[in-house]
Amino acid sequence: MEYISGYIKECNALGIHFSRVILFGSHAKNTTHKWSDIDLVLVSDSFSGFAPDDRGMIAPATVKFCDIEPHTFTTEYFENGEDPFIKEEILPVGKELKILETV
Repeated sequence: MEYISGYIKECNALGIHFSRVILFGSHAKNTTHKWSDIDLVLVSDSFSGFAPDDRGMIAPATVKFCDIEPHTFTTEYFENGEDPFIKEEILPVGKELKILETV
């Protein structure tokens, strides 16, 4: 959790703040292996909804925390609930992280 918190702090230092941070994938399911990355949903109103641009905004932090695989969403898009990836891969196993730095 300290590693993820450090990543969030780095993103905050870049001016990106999150309304929600959700751990999903193998770390949420406790099925990690040697090469597992850390899948994180990052929900922010700072994002445009165009993933390449959004990931570019947090790239300096992601480079420092290379085990993290960020999945960026705008609040509106994530809360819409229509995306099959969100409904089928994230919500069933995702664990929302309460990290103070997201505020």
